Amino acid sequence: MNGDRTGAYALVGPAVAALVRARERFDVPGVATLDQDIKDGVTGMDATLVVAGGVSLGRLGVEGRVDIGLRNLIPPGDRRPGDPTPTNRSLAVLARLRL
Repeated sequence: MNGDRTGAYALVGPAVAALVRARERFDVPGVATLDQDIKDGVTGMDATLVVAGGVSLGRLGVEGRVDIGLRNLIPPGDRRPGDPTPTNRSLAVLARLRL
C-alpha cells in the first residue's frame, strides 16, 4: 500500500456492543456522592449503528466516529409505561500514523 495516499472517506455499518460496567452516580449537594452498580438492571448486549468519517494525509490520518445504540437498555420485563428509553451513545476521535 502506498503511504502517500490522501483523501477523505466515510464509513457506515452495524456493530455489536457488550456491557462491561454499568454505574449510576447520585450527586446531591451536601451529601457524599454515591455510585451504584446497576449492571443487573440493564441489557448486556446491544446492536449499534456506526457512522464515521475521516481524512488521510499521507501517513497521517484523523477519524471521527459516532456509535448509536439501537436497543433500549432497560430489559423488557423491567419497563413500565412512561419509563425513559436509555440507549448507548459514544463519540470517538482517532489519530493515526502508518509506519
